[in-house]
Amino acid sequence: MSIKIGILTTNTPHHTYFVKEILKYYSDLRVFSETGDIKSQPFKTFHPFEKKRREYETTKWFNGKKTNLDDIANTKNFSSINNNSAIQEIKKYNPDLIIVFGTGPLKPKVLEINPYNIFNLHGGDPERYRGLDTHLWAIYHNDFSALLTTLHRMAPKLDTGEIVLQSSIPIKRNLPLHCLQSMNTIICSKLTLSAINMFHIHGEIFSRPQLKLGRYYSAMPSNLKTICVKKFKNYSKNKK
Repeated sequence: MSIKIGILTTNTPHHTYFVKEILKYYSDLRVFSETGDIKSQPFKTFHPFEKKRREYETTKWFNGKKTNLDDIANTKNFSSINNNSAIQEIKKYNPDLIIVFGTGPLKPKVLEINPYNIFNLHGGDPERYRGLDTHLWAIYHNDFSALLTTLHRMAPKLDTGEIVLQSSIPIKRNLPLHCLQSMNTIICSKLTLSAINMFHIHGEIFSRPQLKLGRYYSAMPSNLKTICVKKFKNYSKNKK
């Protein structure tokens, strides 16, 4: 059974690694990359740990060499996945499954391309934290049990679709915060491969409804990220 997979994402080291991992097992894959900036906030959001994170991931997965999505996969770039040109290209490819990883909010006309088989990778527990920087918000609230990775169906209301698979992120002793995203991404690839295998065996992907509506969070301000770096350091130093 050949499965056509469409991945909607952005060009970052961790998203490129994710695509590379899926390609190891499924070659009929197309990437639709969003190049436009996500709506800016009226406050500063960048933090130095994010620069360190990008450098760490580039070294870990690509030997320090900048590697783009189109270096490893058939990729089409659009300023927004919501653009008609992007929608037409996705329809033309006609994927059996669509995986969303790190784009901006998608409009209903994108979800309607394959409404039952479009899924989102969410870094966190959507039943507690929806929106942006959800791992960071969990850390800020000392809610370390919410350091999860979730694959869920897409729904019109952000991060509310039925949950397919979920896994906690194993935090090792003295793990720095700039390494957390890479561990989340590795789990993202494993959950996605498990879901595709489910589709391969059963012809569908099983899911369960979310039991409660998580609070929505916007991007985290830079000064609160400084607090998260310290809190995560204190948390990880006590891990076995």
